[in-house]
Amino acid sequence: MAPGPIISLSAPGAGGAAPRAGSKPSVRSGGARGEGPVTRTQAPREIRRSERVDFPARRSRAGFAKVPARAVTIALLRCGAAALPRNPEAAPAAGAGRRASLPMYDLPEIREATRSWWESVARGLVRAGVLASAPPLIEGEPAERAWRDPELLFSQACGYPLTHAFAGRLTPLATPCYAAPGCEGHCASSALVVAASERASGVEALRGGRVAVNYRTSHSGYNVLRAVVAPLARGRPFFGAVIESGAHAASIELVARGEADLASIDCVTHALLARHRPRALAGTRVLAFTMRAPALPYVTAAHADPATVAGMRAALRHALADPRSARARADLLIAGLHFLDVENYAPIDAIERAALDRDYPEIV
Repeated sequence: MAPGPIISLSAPGAGGAAPRAGSKPSVRSGGARGEGPVTRTQAPREIRRSERVDFPARRSRAGFAKVPARAVTIALLRCGAAALPRNPEAAPAAGAGRRASLPMYDLPEIREATRSWWESVARGLVRAGVLASAPPLIEGEPAERAWRDPELLFSQACGYPLTHAFAGRLTPLATPCYAAPGCEGHCASSALVVAASERASGVEALRGGRVAVNYRTSHSGYNVLRAVVAPLARGRPFFGAVIESGAHAASIELVARGEADLASIDCVTHALLARHRPRALAGTRVLAFTMRAPALPYVTAAHADPATVAGMRAALRHALADPRSARARADLLIAGLHFLDVENYAPIDAIERAALDRDYPEIV
């Protein structure tokens, strides 16, 4: 499948949470379909200096981008806007928790790879002296339960909750660099997915159609799509119906079944499905990729002290260098790490403000 164009935030025609068991789509009605171009643009401008760690080259079976060679490199990669202010209430306190989860890309097909990757991180935590023994990975629970737990040790979060509902409660440890279409360095985009038979060449042509979103608190599934649609909507309803599916894979399924005309899908989720569950993408295509923002970070509780955070980052470096994690990294499309602070996630806030400034506070 050829990659789609990239939609610019400022173009005139112009982020995933884990599924909840038993959730059902909900539908909201909104505002005839015409034609309109999708503007191509380069990747967003840089934001700030960050450290990148890559692991030796390996090509995925699905033929995605080749992982960068070299054991360890330092790079300057940025993608965004002005820095977010620090939350003065997020005062650190000593200690490391015991709860570990990796809920964001929890596909059954890669669960063993996820466990293997955590085992490498856990070995690094013990090696770095963070813990005498690392806890097992908790699976199958809602992501927000782990993020709220004061005993949180290690998890992965969506950038939108990180900068909104959980601001000051989570500390980013590192941001994976994914070898997936739509990614560049530590930044990722969303794939705008339509039916394979859809003849539209741009989002404007989908006016009056049905859109599927995973959650309203998702950057890849909602926030970035809102910014794409805002210039077209001009403060008025754009879609005929909004369906909340509860998961990216469920949104794709609605498009494939003809029950939705558009869905905004985290590009890493899309690439993982293409590799491990290609049937899930049958009958769909990528219309375009959205503007990029920093990808989903690994996080710990905000009260973790600086020494603990430093030890956890050392553990992640160790995990990348661990040859026992090579297969898991390849299966998870992990091509490296950038060590970012919450201020680096300002692009997510800027993307939201772009829609609000155009009088489009919600997708309708």
